[in-house]
Amino acid sequence: MRNIEKIAIALLLSAIMLLRLDEESGYTLSLFIRLGLFLLYSIGGYFIFKASKEIKFGKAISIFNGVTIGLVLFFILQIISLGSIYSTRFWWIFLILTIIIIIPFTLLFVKNKNIVENHSYLKSTALRNLIPLLLLLCLIVLPNKARIITFYGSESNKYYELMQSELIDKAYSEVDNGNSEMAINTSISSINYSKMRNDTIDELYQSSLNALGYAYYINGKYHKADSVLLKILEIGNSPFLGKTPQYDKAIYYLGLNYSSLGYYNKSDSLLLVSLNNTDQPVTYAYIYKRLAYNCNQRGDLFKADSLYNLSLLKHKESDFKDFGNYINTMCDLAGNYVDMTKFTSGDSVYNISLKLATEQFGSSSIDVAEIYDNLSNLNSVLAKYEKAKEYCTKSLDIKAKTLGVQSPEYLYSLVRLTSINMSLSDFDKAELTLLNILSIIENRYNLNGPLAALIYDNLTQLYKDFANYDKAEYFAEKSVEARSYWFGSSNLQTATSLHHRAYIYYCKGNYKMADSVYSKTLQIKRYFLGRENPSYASSLNGLGLVYTATNKLGKADTLLNYTQLVLEKVVGKEHPDYATLLSNTGFLRLKQMQFENAEICFQNALTINKKVFGSNHLSVAEDLIGLAALNTAKRLYSDARINYNDALTIYKELFKFIHPKIKVIEKEIESLPKK
Repeated sequence: MRNIEKIAIALLLSAIMLLRLDEESGYTLSLFIRLGLFLLYSIGGYFIFKASKEIKFGKAISIFNGVTIGLVLFFILQIISLGSIYSTRFWWIFLILTIIIIIPFTLLFVKNKNIVENHSYLKSTALRNLIPLLLLLCLIVLPNKARIITFYGSESNKYYELMQSELIDKAYSEVDNGNSEMAINTSISSINYSKMRNDTIDELYQSSLNALGYAYYINGKYHKADSVLLKILEIGNSPFLGKTPQYDKAIYYLGLNYSSLGYYNKSDSLLLVSLNNTDQPVTYAYIYKRLAYNCNQRGDLFKADSLYNLSLLKHKESDFKDFGNYINTMCDLAGNYVDMTKFTSGDSVYNISLKLATEQFGSSSIDVAEIYDNLSNLNSVLAKYEKAKEYCTKSLDIKAKTLGVQSPEYLYSLVRLTSINMSLSDFDKAELTLLNILSIIENRYNLNGPLAALIYDNLTQLYKDFANYDKAEYFAEKSVEARSYWFGSSNLQTATSLHHRAYIYYCKGNYKMADSVYSKTLQIKRYFLGRENPSYASSLNGLGLVYTATNKLGKADTLLNYTQLVLEKVVGKEHPDYATLLSNTGFLRLKQMQFENAEICFQNALTINKKVFGSNHLSVAEDLIGLAALNTAKRLYSDARINYNDALTIYKELFKFIHPKIKVIEKEIESLPKK
């Protein structure tokens, strides 16, 4: 054995000892040793594998052998350092090296006729090549526990394993306590212990990844959760490693995560796998609940109803091991009833849930507050805004005492209350409240998150009502950006933001862009919700407005007629959404010179809005303006003047500043003939 090769072997053994005895301080030094080994073999390849002169290409083959063995030894130490071949992104290099290392022998046999005379060279070269190759293959194929090399430092590894297990448990506890950020940091700390143990493929490492992925999911960082959880599937799908229970857990978490991202079909397929991998009733309950949610989001409300009831049944079979989740599932079932326009059933189930939650957790619990939020939302849908306001205020009181006034949960309810007040045309302090909440989010949370997007939506609506369309457009764009960043550009949540942006384009007279954005919105909603959904009908209504404004009256007629059929079926003829449709149809009939039909539409819309909101509301003012335009076209100028003056009075009472619409109405009044 040549001296240069003895030095290389000594360096290799030194690196292994350093890596195993002192993971922290030895890492940098062992890195230099690895590089030194590679350079020794690469530069000294000719001297280590010195070939006979008679062998064709002998010198080139010797140098090639040096470089190859240098690389193999470098990656052997890399595996020992990082724990496994799968801990590096370049694991495929090992497979290539395994193939390449055979090439010198192939060249020897094929290119050299006198190979038999050089059997001593062949024997020594083969021995030098095969020893590191076999070591590399052992490190790839054998599980960590079976490797002799991992027995070094076993006492410290036991300590690391214990600490890692404690951190994993702590991470899940932090999630349960609502501290997802702390759970993320704790999970990352647990992963570091896997690196210190030089084992980043075992079940404990996968458990740490699951804890981190779940914490990211709870925190709303869905894309990060996705990348972390997929690592577990990569390890489990390796031909050399078996699937552990953590693999099944990762599939379940990924199913939840894809559901939150709006990838409902992907989510279903993973959740169904999880369903087949469990025999626990409570786990069945969780999975059925999420499958039901996916169906609800796709608009398959009857299937969602069936699955929610299955989930409740499994909770009963488990003797209510997770009573909080049972109540939460009841609320989801009630929400599904609301989506099915079974409002009475929804209200009944919400109130049963409220009674159970109050008995089980107390009247000041967060569970009770969440049910108040749901009841507030139901009453908003029913346009019972005073009742909605009452429930929302109750929720805020509980959250302020329990979580604090800067918690995301409290801020969500505060935005909801502000939105209700805006629906009642109560604009006092709305702008200041929303901007203050946005400032808190900027300092404490994420300006691209769902809560920020909700505030952008409300600011868009507010500035639209103020006729400040430039600001409205700015916040509409911010809402689209936030939801696109969080959920993706083709998600149902993003469609909500696109709907608002399209309407602002319409208000600004940018009909081409309004048409384009409404069309994209409808495409997304149609995919997720189907054609008989109030949200889909709302966007159809908006596109009908655009067609009316651009004199595509035939298309507008078709859209608004279909929208009317949908709304009559799902919300009825006394809902504000139906009134909005009637008002839009009234303007279409006015353009079509169908004055009698136009008047019926405007009068019916006015009756609905007065019944729901009272006489002092923006929607009432807009209906009066529609009637004024109709009476002007019919040359009933005195009636038109009365309508305009009534609308003007509402605007002056609602807004503390000179609203742009006030000047428009005053100009219309001045233009009317005196007689």
